[in-house]
Amino acid sequence: MTQDVGGSIAVAGFNYQKAVIALIAILNYNKDNLRLYMEDKEDIVVFLGEEPTFIQVKGTKLSLSKLAEKTKQKKSIIAKNLQKSNHSNARFKIATLDSFCNISKDLEKTSKNKIFYDGVFEYKQASKNFLIEKLLTEDLFSENELSSKLDRSYIFITPFSKSLSIAQTYLLGEMTKNSICVDNHQGIIALNELCNQIDLRSEIVLGNDEELNQKKSFTSLDLKKIFFSQNRSDMFKKILSEVREMFSFVESEKIERERLKILSCYKSIKDKVLPSVKKEDIINADIQKLIKSVYEINKSLGNKEMLYAVIIDCIADRIEEVLSE
Repeated sequence: MTQDVGGSIAVAGFNYQKAVIALIAILNYNKDNLRLYMEDKEDIVVFLGEEPTFIQVKGTKLSLSKLAEKTKQKKSIIAKNLQKSNHSNARFKIATLDSFCNISKDLEKTSKNKIFYDGVFEYKQASKNFLIEKLLTEDLFSENELSSKLDRSYIFITPFSKSLSIAQTYLLGEMTKNSICVDNHQGIIALNELCNQIDLRSEIVLGNDEELNQKKSFTSLDLKKIFFSQNRSDMFKKILSEVREMFSFVESEKIERERLKILSCYKSIKDKVLPSVKKEDIINADIQKLIKSVYEINKSLGNKEMLYAVIIDCIADRIEEVLSE
């Protein structure tokens, strides 16, 4: 984490594209059929089941004419987006700022949207006709192909500007609405981890190695590990309360504080502890005995309060998994 000029905690390596990716993740992390990955520095691909959506992020002022503008060296923005897939169910979106020119004249708000819920516009018929005329000059599509693809093509006006502090504040608000814990900087920690994972996964090149391709993508399970849900926070507190007699008051407070560091500091330790919890019958387990048993197996991994925090967090994860089955 870094400090901004106003002294508040900011997300390291944050930018407009990552803000758009984070918004998609926050709004959709509970959808089991979600798969999300970054194709390159501007392009995001979202799968909900077998339905792909190709999203191009443009943090510049756009207009209908700008979308269709081509040069000798570059295809137009809209052509690049529409070329992403010939899948009959594919959708195409361009995410951009609210400075888009002539929104009311060229675009029409639509509810045909499964990813962003609000702020999505489709092209009016006159706009489609204009784009078809312009795109035909690029010799990339037939007229029928363009008509079909433009019926599945949208503009998403982001609810935040390129001001990263405004985007960060908006995302934290959306996290709260979607039951993701933001208390004690937990929201910022999660956004930091998401940005870090975006950078790491962006370096993976898509190819014929399916296992490697899967590592590039975020699934619902991946995002749930990053976002500490309010349910998980409450479950952690319930478990700690249930076994309170195991610890002194000060130890309990230390364990609660250590929980806040798990994602940013103890992720590798949690990965080592989790198998010890997963092999147990969590439904019928005596939680106090389970905590003691897992602690004995893993006590060489670190200090007492940190390790108990990780163990309780793993048990909370496992209980939430069972309850959601």
